[in-house]
Amino acid sequence: MIVIAVIAGIRAGLAFSLNPLDWTAESASLVLLVGANAAIVALGAADYRWVSLDLVKRLEGSPLSKATQAIEMLHEKNWGGAAEIADELARNLPSWPWIRAFHAHVSAAAGELDSALLQIEAARRLEPSSPWWQLSHTELLLELDRYADALALVEGVDPSTVGRAPLSSLRGAALYGLGRREEAILAFTSAVELEPGEAAHRIRRGRAIVDVSNRASTAEPTSALLEIVLDDGERVAVQTVVRAGRNSLRARDVEQAIEDFTFALDREADVDTLFLRAFARYRAGQRELAEEDFEAARNLGARPEDIHTERATALASVGSMKASQDELTAALVIRPSGDRHYRRAMIRLRSNQNAPALEDFEQALVRDPGNVDAKAHRAEALARLGRYDDAETAFGEAAATGEHVAHTYEVWLKSLLATGREGDAEGVVVRALHERLSEESRSRLLAVAGTIYARLKLFNRALDVLNEAESLTPNSPNIAYRRATCYLDMGDVSAALEAIEPAIREHWSLRVAALATRSSIFRMQKDSASALADITSAIHLQPEEPRLLVSRACLNMEDGRLTIALQDLDRALALRASHPAALSHRIRARAQLGDADGALEDLKLFESLDPNETALLHAQDSYWSGLSDWNEVVKVRRRLLNLNPGDPSRTWNLAAAYVNLDQPAEAEILFGALRKEGSSPVQADLSHAVAISMQGRSDEAQALFAEARKMHAEDADRWMESSLRRDLLPRYDQVIDDWEATEASHRESGEPPSSERDF
Repeated sequence: MIVIAVIAGIRAGLAFSLNPLDWTAESASLVLLVGANAAIVALGAADYRWVSLDLVKRLEGSPLSKATQAIEMLHEKNWGGAAEIADELARNLPSWPWIRAFHAHVSAAAGELDSALLQIEAARRLEPSSPWWQLSHTELLLELDRYADALALVEGVDPSTVGRAPLSSLRGAALYGLGRREEAILAFTSAVELEPGEAAHRIRRGRAIVDVSNRASTAEPTSALLEIVLDDGERVAVQTVVRAGRNSLRARDVEQAIEDFTFALDREADVDTLFLRAFARYRAGQRELAEEDFEAARNLGARPEDIHTERATALASVGSMKASQDELTAALVIRPSGDRHYRRAMIRLRSNQNAPALEDFEQALVRDPGNVDAKAHRAEALARLGRYDDAETAFGEAAATGEHVAHTYEVWLKSLLATGREGDAEGVVVRALHERLSEESRSRLLAVAGTIYARLKLFNRALDVLNEAESLTPNSPNIAYRRATCYLDMGDVSAALEAIEPAIREHWSLRVAALATRSSIFRMQKDSASALADITSAIHLQPEEPRLLVSRACLNMEDGRLTIALQDLDRALALRASHPAALSHRIRARAQLGDADGALEDLKLFESLDPNETALLHAQDSYWSGLSDWNEVVKVRRRLLNLNPGDPSRTWNLAAAYVNLDQPAEAEILFGALRKEGSSPVQADLSHAVAISMQGRSDEAQALFAEARKMHAEDADRWMESSLRRDLLPRYDQVIDDWEATEASHRESGEPPSSERDF
């Protein structure tokens, strides 16, 4: 307008004057019009600016804008700022369900899971029909390890509204948490098939396959206390796992897991997924590739202490406990944390480093006082150190928290078993079963109770309890294993062998225990080949457990493979210096190999450990037996029997020493007493016949041998083949002649012939 007015004035040819009195009426009208238009434009611009600022202000104050700010803060890991905004939104708009759900999301991201759970429950109350709030609720329940509740919730969601794939994935996570791993993998596979391009489903399936962090049974660390029966019935609490984790995987399983993690990494490089693939590659024996994954994680910004921690987990999963402990120590040097102290404590507990483990548990509780699992295992460490009163107090305090009660009671009960206090355990069983427990947890506690009752010689009650446990969790390898050990306590070896089969077939976390125990059963049956195969399989699963190496050494020593046995004993002692059982057996091995000085050196070392009288006598027995000084052996074994006159194994050992000392008449009396007691009938019957045969009473001996053939069939053949040694048994040929004389009559009677033997 101004430009037009100026041009019009110039064209009019009139002189320009600033004095309004000189203006014409037309000029004044034009100026007024221009001024009015300018004012209108200015006022309009000001109004637009005010409206814009007001709108921006209103938008910035809107719930959506504030939620956006909070999300940006979450991305920046500003948990406090995001939480403040979420709190403000919840206060101002308490009846908006999405505000409650968003508050739950922020709280969960900040690690405040209890607060998040309250908020999502409020959202569901405000809008019960929303499947999205149900899914969010399910995810939170999974984070809180409430797997049964999560499964019940996710199974009530209509798949048509949210899609089948997310539901299958969450259902798989809940099943995995409940220990129903095979069902979980099927659910994850279904999710992958429905959404093949979704990496999250594949990551979950891969995790389930390799079982990297299964929290199904938080008592798994204590399942390491599950007893393995070794050395002709000796019970040994062999440490087998550190968190839940399978000790054996089929190769195709691991390959599938690695493939799933690789699929996810091809879409987006991620530190956590690299850690998962590294874990899987360790399980597959691909250590170099696993280390490449750790290096890739480092390049993506993974902290050194986290890499040490994840490598420790992978090493522990393949049984490399010392290396795992070293990695955790390196991580703790860089950045101490309660979780790392807890992990190292569990490894130390597994390695019988009880005092250092106790220190780590206490450090873990200083940094995380609410870690109830650490409280329970601290009590376990106290019990192992013989501080029973302190342990009972600590267990009681852990149980009183009301959190993870099933885990606490399982640790408590197994601690009582491991320290020979099963008499005190019955009361704890009653107390535990009065707690509110899931079916899975109740089943596990009932299974432990079965072992307790078997130890107390309440066998019918033990079997009833195990049957009840099985009704809650059918086909459980844990229950199968405990039923087998119950049958062993009852003396029914055949039933034990049949009962343990499911625990061998299943690739579960304590398969090593089942293999080692079945090895012992085969050893009792004098089936050394099968026993050796099983104990070797157990060692493959748990390569750094000294007690398994000692057991294999014993088998090799029995079969005369002394050099091989010595290698296992040396390896066991390298893993755990001054290991009593390894040292005791190496005394015998060295002596039998002619290394009398080495055997004596080991005996002196054993004596320096301040063992109890029984352990010392067993070590002396090993020394003198290895040197074949049967006079000294008899003296030692008499003292052992005097310490426990009713022990049939000590009676038999003394009688066997009399046989090797060529005093069969003394042996006959003891073997006869064992026959009357009905203890180990195959061994007692045949040993008695051997002692009589040595005295030249062939007719009587042959009658006893024939009776033993008829009664024990192949078991008798196996015992004679494996128990008699020409280099030890005086008048060996006489005994074998009497035994073989009964073979023809045995065959004529219709019984199957014995296998050929090379005497």
